[in-house]
Amino acid sequence: MLKSISKKMPDALLAVLVAFSITFALASAMSLTYPPASMLLVILAMIVVFLFIFYNRTTVIVTAVLLGTALVSSLIYVLHYRLFEELIEFFDSYFYWLYDFMMYSDALDPKYQLITIMALCLLVSVLSYMFVVQRFRFLVILAAGISIFAIQATYRISASIVSFYLFLAAALISYLKYVYMIKSEKEVNDYVKPPVLMLWSIPISAVIILLATSLHASDKPIQWKWLDQKITSIYNQFKEGFDYETFDYFSLSASSGFGDSDGFLGGRVRLDRTNVLQVTTNRRIYLRGASKDVYTGSKWVNSVDALTPSSEDPDRLFSDAGEMLEGMKILIGSDELPKGYFIENSVLVTFLNLKTKSLFIPSKVNFLRLPDDRMTTYLNDTGDLSAEERLSKNFGYRMTSYIPAVGSQQFEEALRKSKRGLYDEYLSQLRTSMHIRNLEDAVSSDSGDSMTDASSSMAELQQRYDTVLELKENSDGIYKKYLQIPDELPQRIKDLAASLVLSADNDYDKARAIEKYVAENFTYNLDVRSTPRNRDFVDYFLFDQQEGYCSYFASAMTILARCAGLPARYVEGYMLPPEPEEGKYNSYVVTNMQAHAWTEIYFEGYGWLPFEPTPPFRNTYYAVEIQEYVNISPYYNPAYDYYMEMMKRFYSQDPTRITDPFPVYTQRGLNVADIVTKALLVVGILFVLLLAFNAVRSKLRLFRLRMMGPGASVIGHYDYYIKSLKIIGLGIDPAETPYHYSARIDKLLYFSPVRFRQITDIFVKVRYSNHGATEKEKQLFTEFNPGFLNEIRLSMGSLKYFALKYILGRI
Repeated sequence: MLKSISKKMPDALLAVLVAFSITFALASAMSLTYPPASMLLVILAMIVVFLFIFYNRTTVIVTAVLLGTALVSSLIYVLHYRLFEELIEFFDSYFYWLYDFMMYSDALDPKYQLITIMALCLLVSVLSYMFVVQRFRFLVILAAGISIFAIQATYRISASIVSFYLFLAAALISYLKYVYMIKSEKEVNDYVKPPVLMLWSIPISAVIILLATSLHASDKPIQWKWLDQKITSIYNQFKEGFDYETFDYFSLSASSGFGDSDGFLGGRVRLDRTNVLQVTTNRRIYLRGASKDVYTGSKWVNSVDALTPSSEDPDRLFSDAGEMLEGMKILIGSDELPKGYFIENSVLVTFLNLKTKSLFIPSKVNFLRLPDDRMTTYLNDTGDLSAEERLSKNFGYRMTSYIPAVGSQQFEEALRKSKRGLYDEYLSQLRTSMHIRNLEDAVSSDSGDSMTDASSSMAELQQRYDTVLELKENSDGIYKKYLQIPDELPQRIKDLAASLVLSADNDYDKARAIEKYVAENFTYNLDVRSTPRNRDFVDYFLFDQQEGYCSYFASAMTILARCAGLPARYVEGYMLPPEPEEGKYNSYVVTNMQAHAWTEIYFEGYGWLPFEPTPPFRNTYYAVEIQEYVNISPYYNPAYDYYMEMMKRFYSQDPTRITDPFPVYTQRGLNVADIVTKALLVVGILFVLLLAFNAVRSKLRLFRLRMMGPGASVIGHYDYYIKSLKIIGLGIDPAETPYHYSARIDKLLYFSPVRFRQITDIFVKVRYSNHGATEKEKQLFTEFNPGFLNEIRLSMGSLKYFALKYILGRI
């Protein structure tokens, strides 16, 4: 037993080197501080144990029985002493710690670190033993290591350079062993035995690594301008024609890469420059795609998912604009709205590389024209508009909407009069006003004209009363729906909200105070880590992380507003890019990089008003003359350079008033990651087609040989065998007769039940005599083909066989 195990020691030491290099790399990437020497001893001990466990089938069975017995005994012990809940709690605690430690560099727990290291060592050691000692697979070893180190390099994950060089040494030694095994299968090796090979492989690998590291290489990638231009041109055509964003309903996380695909707020951003909309408008607008009313502490959701056909209540889509038109009259105390409070704006939206049911609409929309009047649309509980089926490229629709004069003095003065109960007070005034009493007096007079005027005035007042009553009922529902906060929301968020609005004496100033605080006290950064799962998203942003992107700022403002008693909702959609298309002052191409989140707050007497708490966009949104200071993290990932440059254009461009067009032009760039992805996709498709072509070609080659006459088929088959054997280094020697050649082949390869000598005898008879081949002899060649190809595959190895047959088409 010991002698047999000692023969495997060279391979076992190679397995230790492979396992240690990979485990060390993983531990370094996870920022674990376990001593490398101790890690090496653990792996060495595990590999030695595996040598005994996998000695033969009996040791494997005994080990499996012992492990099964230990597992059952442990389970009985846990159940008997009722420790199951404690065990579950322990694992929950461990996985929470592991997640937080990897994502947020949480405090290192020595106990949990030891568990993690032991688990890594065990997993990697088992795999290394299986693919180095039990069944040597060089390509598996190489692919595993390359994948780990490539991912670390791509995502700039810190790792030990020592582990990389150790893996290079292990890979080189494995390659030398791989070549040795292939050569040994073809001929007897009397020069080098496996232990000697392993001994010499170590210094050879070390010399190769030292020579490679001493060579100077340029830090810049290879650049071929002509090829880059061609690839870019092909990429543009491919992207425009085939690259679509496809989803049922819009959401910032699932549709545009801002946040977790499961809807959880925050986390690393995956930028995407896909062109999704073309928007024609004379005014800068935000297009709403989704609005949410329920905050869970980690995500925004809708309390009601049901959809209602728009045809059941055609005016509901325009109800917010209607409330503004009626409510503003109450706020300014006039039956007519003077100019200067808002303007009407026309919008044309056309889908580009986008397939979705969602329709994107601006705030205060008062008109919508679809390309087909019979098209069915739906509204959800929060007023989001959608179609029955997914809409695709070139679908367009027109809208008009009211744009408020945000920032103007008269508009803000009107909104400062908004308060909860405004409609109640106005309804009370209508019921008890002097106008009604005067009308009652007029109705009681004998004058016919007075009677007519009084009836007309009474009808107008009644209509006015019914309109405001409807607004009040809608307002009551909004207060009930949009003041929700989780029961477990940390108290310090509520305290912060109270302190922010302490000096404000009206709802509008409260909202602006919250907006100003969020925008000016936190840093804009795309390169942020996910929120710990046991933490409230807004609380973690406000008091710990203090940096993030639009989802962070909008969520924080929405919750602070609700804590201050202001009905608020979280909204997602698209904003316009910093500049319009080149040569077109009012046409914008919107990409997924313009996906955005903001807050809307409800004011009685006006309706929903958007607020912009995200720093880079405030200057453009409010068109301020004096540029506000914007906190942007200088430590963002270089992958976000293009996006951050776009942000800077938002807050550094010349301010544009609400009545001004935008004559600055844009240039759209290309995403290198997208180019690489699409190029790889094209290469992958071409590769699959190549495999299919060569597979069919191989079948047709043998099919044609079967369809020939017996004599031609025998000669054609034998010629095919000779060429195939030559590929694996077993070609016929110049001075070798067919009989000597067939005898040599039968010694090196195993064919059953028909030997290669029999095949050769038939070929010699047909080729060098006047005797023709029979159908039975032709059938013998046809039946020989599967076994021949299988032996060729075993001789050269599956990977090489696959490459020669399906990629190069030589077999």
